[in-house]
Amino acid sequence: MSALPLAPGFRPAVAAALLALAVDLVYLVVIASQGDGAGSRVGFVAASLACAALAVLGSQALTPRPRAALLGWAAATLWIWTALAIASIGLLVAPAAALSLHTLLRQPGGRVAPLAGAALAVLVVAVGLAGTS
Repeated sequence: MSALPLAPGFRPAVAAALLALAVDLVYLVVIASQGDGAGSRVGFVAASLACAALAVLGSQALTPRPRAALLGWAAATLWIWTALAIASIGLLVAPAAALSLHTLLRQPGGRVAPLAGAALAVLVVAVGLAGTS
């Protein structure tokens, strides 16, 4: 079974970045409207989503190995937030995560760089969650 072709001119990396930034904005607006104030955890999640979006976009200017590492980090970060926040914004993050993974899987090269990026994402999220409230 072959993958469905994307529309001509469609740029999955750009779409992933725009979707992640849009979800990040919605997340911040919803938190602000609740009036509880944004804690350090909210800031960490928002910054993490924004960094993942910028990483997907910025990776397109890199050579293959650093691009794969950065895309591995970004895709893993977005999938982690999809899973951890499934009851709130996770479902909204899933399309950006899927498009970033699609972009990663189309890259040439080995598996070490993307796996290193993904491992770093797990570490960053774990440390960030442990250090915020």
